[in-house]
Amino acid sequence: MRPEFPTGNGKVDLLIAYGGTVYGLEVKSFTNLPDYHRSLRQAAAYCRQLGLAEVTLALFVEQVDDANRAKYEAPYTDAETGVCVAPVFVQTGK
Repeated sequence: MRPEFPTGNGKVDLLIAYGGTVYGLEVKSFTNLPDYHRSLRQAAAYCRQLGLAEVTLALFVEQVDDANRAKYEAPYTDAETGVCVAPVFVQTGK
């Protein structure tokens, strides 16, 4: 594992090499929808610089209901980079 790996335009939070494959993980706090969309694009840009086709975006949030989880945890493919971002909510409250 390598934390905060430079990409040329910023840093991806964590790279994990396992079984000959490198996985990217970007971690953010969910604040609002514009920041959520910005985080998707940012994670895609970081991982494109590293030559990765996929990245997981972990979003810490106080609470998320099932409808919003289903809507916003859908895979997102960035039109500019072609990188697939898999957003995952990590609920911190009850």
